[in-house]
Amino acid sequence: MFDCDEPNVIPYSEIAPYYEIIKKEDSFLKIIDLLLKEKKISDLLAEEMKFLFGNLTSAFSYKEVKTAVDSYVDHFSKNDKLSNEERIICWGCASVAIFSCKYWKNVEHNPTNAWFQLYDKEEMQTKGKFWQVVGAVACDCAGVLVGGAVGGLLGPTGVAAGAACVGAGASAAFVKAVIK
Repeated sequence: MFDCDEPNVIPYSEIAPYYEIIKKEDSFLKIIDLLLKEKKISDLLAEEMKFLFGNLTSAFSYKEVKTAVDSYVDHFSKNDKLSNEERIICWGCASVAIFSCKYWKNVEHNPTNAWFQLYDKEEMQTKGKFWQVVGAVACDCAGVLVGGAVGGLLGPTGVAAGAACVGAGASAAFVKAVIK
């Protein structure tokens, strides 16, 4: 276990421009388009990410979010043209979507959580708390995509390490943008 090499670390300067884009759920689409334009992701991966975004934003309940993610997993699992690194990103997004949704649902019902103030915004009166959760989930998935795409420049281990680290930071970027 201790004989393996640690993966290279992605410098924050490589990630910062993407965090600056994260504001609300449609940030995911903006990040997909930017990474595609910069040729850091393939058309195939962009389409899978857009499929996930469409599924997430079509959900109208927490149960439907789970169904949306299951449909996404079924969709990308059948795509035999994805590289192994792209599959890691897809699996990372699926995993993060489920766990992020559970986390933010808990925040929604837990006034003692430090992030609960996110739900005290005037926007909640029109969109509702569920849509803020979907926004946070979409931004977390965007973070996984960014980390995987930028981390991929460091090799296959960078994809997994980058997806995990940057995905976790995306929630903080989203909350910072919303609470301003």
